[in-house]
Amino acid sequence: MCWPVCFLVRTSVVYYDKLRSVLDRCLRLGLVHGVITIDLLAEELRVGERVLREYLRDLMVLGVLEYLGAGRYRVNIRRINSVTNYFDRDRIEITDFFDEELVNIIRASREVEDRVDRIFSKLDIEYLLDPELRDKIRSLTVGGSDARVDGARIVGDRLIVPDIVRSFPLDDVYIGGSSYDYSLVNKILRSDIDEPFAVLTLAFISAASYVAYFSGDVLDESKSLRFLRPVFKSYDGRKPFIRGEPFYELVTSYPELLDYARNMAARLIAQKIHYEVVLDAINSSDGDIEVFFMGGSLFPHGFVLRSKKLLILKRKVERLFEKLIATAKKKNILLVGVNFRPHDNIFLRIVRNILRINISYINDTNALIFLLDDKDTTALINRFREKGREKIDQWYEFYMKIRGRVIKAEFISLGEPIKEYVKIRDYLYSSSIPSPRDETTFGPSPMIWATMKAADRLRVLSETFTKVIELRFSEHIAKISW
Repeated sequence: MCWPVCFLVRTSVVYYDKLRSVLDRCLRLGLVHGVITIDLLAEELRVGERVLREYLRDLMVLGVLEYLGAGRYRVNIRRINSVTNYFDRDRIEITDFFDEELVNIIRASREVEDRVDRIFSKLDIEYLLDPELRDKIRSLTVGGSDARVDGARIVGDRLIVPDIVRSFPLDDVYIGGSSYDYSLVNKILRSDIDEPFAVLTLAFISAASYVAYFSGDVLDESKSLRFLRPVFKSYDGRKPFIRGEPFYELVTSYPELLDYARNMAARLIAQKIHYEVVLDAINSSDGDIEVFFMGGSLFPHGFVLRSKKLLILKRKVERLFEKLIATAKKKNILLVGVNFRPHDNIFLRIVRNILRINISYINDTNALIFLLDDKDTTALINRFREKGREKIDQWYEFYMKIRGRVIKAEFISLGEPIKEYVKIRDYLYSSSIPSPRDETTFGPSPMIWATMKAADRLRVLSETFTKVIELRFSEHIAKISW
């Protein structure tokens, strides 16, 4: 006898994909039309209005949309910007909105909490709002195979260490901070009859570092040092030109990957300049810098397009990283990467192994926003192997919650990881402030200064050089036209 075979599709997968599709379409239509209507969305997505309203209600709960009445919606630009500020990618995911603002929205109203609970139930992650399961996760102890997943292990027997961070005034101490920024601009140069003549892809990159001296918990500018890259010099007479760098001609058999390759090249060059500006700072030190907080991951990892130029560039970045590590160790400086929205799920995978809960879609940051209280940290995690990165035995990381925000800190141990973990978490908490310009930017104050300076410099570089290229090209066209 033959029995029919039934394939059951997980409803959470269908719901997530549909909601993400509606989100993508809302962002596109909102950019074009400003106001989005039910009729327009239903026609675009080819779904019924009743089903569509359910997805739109969920996006409203997440703060993505604002309802204007009469079936009209508007994209909440402030909410979108607050989320995309942390990410270096084009596509927004639904889980990107599981952040600190959502926690605040939940706390504001029991009705909103119930609505978020329904969204989480559809995704099979309702345990994040279950107080009993939350307490259970917070009290979990691990050991043996429970404390290890592929490429990482927990150091210690507690997954979450509650209310352990110490806050203290900064006195007679140097703390370093750095950050970088970059952007790609596709510029069309036109002839004198306004026809496209050439298309240039321009990568603008900047990096900054700051060695801040604190005395009596007050910043002393006179003893603090600033460094910027790129560095510009004036030359008399013939201008220097170095062939090959930083100019990269990327060729691929797949034209649709060219934009990705250019973006990857810009990221790698930006990371290279970032390492250089950090080396500038620590080489100026006589070993008096306690901790150096670098914005973002210590080392970019993951997939790299198999392009000869990209691989050569990646090896240059790796060699410079090794030089940075060796220099920092020689001067006994702890290098710490500070990351706000990593997409790792090491912590959750260990929780899943113990409690057998679903972790689809969400990452460690999504979960820890709901699981950690202020001054809590996770256990120290030793990452001894990771895809796309050379094996570094002394690579450690942990998460902590600072004034409502979850931050991931990663560092390369100088030999005493537990003592360094204590030092880093206390310095990180004690030196962290919100940015005076943007409430979504948060972290150690020297790193905040470097972040703002890199962004300012990038804007000036982009605006100035784009205008110079346009002007010089116009002058050239005028000359050859005669």
